[in-house]
Amino acid sequence: MWFIAFSTIALTSLLSGVLGMGGGMILMGVLAIIMPLSQAMIVHGLTQTVANLSRAWIHRREIHWSIFRWYLMGSQITLISFFFFALTISKPWFFIALGSVALISQIIPKQLRIEVSKPRNALLCGILVTASQLLVGVAGSILDLFFIRSKLSRYQVLATKAITQTVGHISKLVFWSGIAIGHLQTDFIAWWVLPVIIILASAGSHYGAKILARMNDGQFRTITSAVLAIIGISYLVKGSIMLF
Repeated sequence: MWFIAFSTIALTSLLSGVLGMGGGMILMGVLAIIMPLSQAMIVHGLTQTVANLSRAWIHRREIHWSIFRWYLMGSQITLISFFFFALTISKPWFFIALGSVALISQIIPKQLRIEVSKPRNALLCGILVTASQLLVGVAGSILDLFFIRSKLSRYQVLATKAITQTVGHISKLVFWSGIAIGHLQTDFIAWWVLPVIIILASAGSHYGAKILARMNDGQFRTITSAVLAIIGISYLVKGSIMLF
């Protein structure tokens, strides 16, 4: 089980290092297949926290801090709300929701996409993205709805997404660890898994940054759209099969 998990972590961290998204969605689906959902959320949260934090550090000079401050406020509103309602989801609906999240930025008309640099929009972004992360583990496509029309460069997009996603995945770790403790579950991971995750996720971010440097903004957006479409359709089919 861990060989599959570690291999997927390495490859998806590389993908996310290039695109800033996509890798986390693939990893979440694979982990949910091979382990209990609560454990998958915790492993995914650890991996993505390290991967996003390392990307944010690599591109730290490009972070748009004004966007991040308003995003953080919205994120905390959502985390408190989820703890109050203790929301969870079954695996079939988890995969359907995961596929829907991957496709949402592809099907919503461009004129409805929101400019994240406005404070109220950054606040809304924090609320919606964190809700998706706590429910299905990922929210890259929802985040993309707020960034796709921005005037930020690909480096600013990648860096600002990375720091916001770091906050979201830390929130997910807190929430799902609390759920596991509250239900007396024993789905926590062994201590030795953490250093392996840190090494693989950091390496993926490092080498992904080198690939990103060879791309232009147009290639960056085109490849991101194609990857999300493939991921979304695959998970919708998986969830539908599990339901029936």
